[in-house]
Amino acid sequence: MPILNINEDGHLISCVPEGPDDNGSVVLSSEVKSIAPDAFDTYRNDIVEICGDTSAELPKGFLRNSSKLQRVNLPNVLKMGADCFFYCSALASVELPALTEMGYGCFNYCSALDFAKFPALTTMGNQCFYGCSALVSVELLALTTMGNQCFSACSALVSVELLALTTMGYQCFSDCSALDSVELPALTEMGYRCFSGCSALVSVELPALTEMGYRCFSACSALVSVELLALTAMGYQCFYGCSALGSVGLLALTAMGSQCFYGCNLDILKIFISRLNHDAIKAVLGDGFHNCIIPISKERWAFLVCCAATKNPTAVTAAVSSAEDSLKKCLFWDCRLTRHLAGHVTSPYGGNVVRFL
Repeated sequence: MPILNINEDGHLISCVPEGPDDNGSVVLSSEVKSIAPDAFDTYRNDIVEICGDTSAELPKGFLRNSSKLQRVNLPNVLKMGADCFFYCSALASVELPALTEMGYGCFNYCSALDFAKFPALTTMGNQCFYGCSALVSVELLALTTMGNQCFSACSALVSVELLALTTMGYQCFSDCSALDSVELPALTEMGYRCFSGCSALVSVELPALTEMGYRCFSACSALVSVELLALTAMGYQCFYGCSALGSVGLLALTAMGSQCFYGCNLDILKIFISRLNHDAIKAVLGDGFHNCIIPISKERWAFLVCCAATKNPTAVTAAVSSAEDSLKKCLFWDCRLTRHLAGHVTSPYGGNVVRFL
């Protein structure tokens, strides 16, 4: 074991090898109250395991680029500074059950790490776990706030369980090409390009989400259904290129960017619109429904389009022959739905729910 130089205040000043038979195992006892940022500079590439009962905060850059580090077990540590365990390419096991706060850049490019579980963690900084190519599963049940680009480019990640998460920064989980399951029941705000390029993602349920940045879920080529029933604002191109997407529920939507469903094959689109005034509707939806007139016959009636004509021809009546040309300028350009809806959909309450000119 290495020799630890600890002063009378419990401050770890340095760590040096014991000798040629040093096994690379570091034990930080409860005697260690704080750790100098450079305490392991001369020993970082010899450490294989670090463990112990210390509750000291891990300083910025703690064991960064420690090429031999395989195991971390520090059950009493509560906080971790930025860039801790950055680029620890052999790190395969991490146990930090009491950790509540993680700084930016922690665990980036830890290419041997296949599981992340931090039961007490509530706050995660930017770019944590970025590029962890072996990471398969994530369990962060207490996490409420996630910074930008966390878990981006984790190409082996299959499932995500973040039951308390309310706020997610931009590009989180982007290009996670194996991700097929997402459980985020408390999420209310999502930055741009989250889940973009997740080509294995099949379905998404985000019942509390109210705001979504641009290009979230773009290029999710396997995505079949989406339920975003609390969403009020959506940035541009959110489902751009989702060629398998057939069902979308957006029942609280009031603002939508352009080309959100470009390249989709929608069969079902549900939108609640609470405004009866046609000009107000166009002002709210803007370019999303460019050149589309949407008269509403009953307040808060659901705008329901569920009829690629091949599946439900009785719901569609032939009308304006120029519909195809005019719709090319609207939100659903190149969407299969527009090629079948050449007229209007009739509401069971009477009157036209949607009419395209």
